[in-house]
Amino acid sequence: SPISVAQSYNAIAKAIQKDFPDEADLETTISLVQYTLRSWPQRWLMVFDNYDNPKAFREKPVREYIPESGIGYILFTSRHTGLEHLGGNQVSVSSMTQSESLDLLLQRLPSSLEEEKEASNISNSLGRLALALHQAGAYIRSRKLALTEFMSHYEKRKEIIFREVSDDWEYRNQDGPLSVFTTWELSFSLLSGDEKLRAWKNDFLTLAGFFDPKRISERYFRAY
Repeated sequence: SPISVAQSYNAIAKAIQKDFPDEADLETTISLVQYTLRSWPQRWLMVFDNYDNPKAFREKPVREYIPESGIGYILFTSRHTGLEHLGGNQVSVSSMTQSESLDLLLQRLPSSLEEEKEASNISNSLGRLALALHQAGAYIRSRKLALTEFMSHYEKRKEIIFREVSDDWEYRNQDGPLSVFTTWELSFSLLSGDEKLRAWKNDFLTLAGFFDPKRISERYFRAY
């Protein structure tokens, strides 16, 4: 998103210039980074990860964030098709195979043809996405659900999500991110304890979501 790109450019600018001011505007930040990379003596790589919503860059096209260099490389990862205008080589990454999906979902071999068929239905509904399958499998095992019961839980939770998010939510009509978000919500509903304790856990995990994952200290969990 434009916000995450701006934050990342600011982090790069501070790595380049230790006393780079926090209050510097975006254009100044971009200029410093692009000027530095243009003359950087070694090869470098800049990654624009999860570029799934090009419409978010209407005010400032993403091309304006890309440095020019003869020895630098730019990598975009995206679930969005039709990015030919960015130029360069495109590599399509296939989804997991059916066999891989079932292994991840069940953590074992199917016990019958019926179970394999139902597991395949879940896998296909979740777009064979690893994170969604992992969360779905954990939810099924935790709740001790039969596979035939899972999709009703999933569809109910998805309906709740649709009621709670705005019509212009960027992932509303994207099956991949939506399936991951829905299975995460299902996992979140498994928090144990009375109402007050669940609220505390909810608040703690929500707060933790704003931390860099590499910097969440065990001290926070001990204090909690």
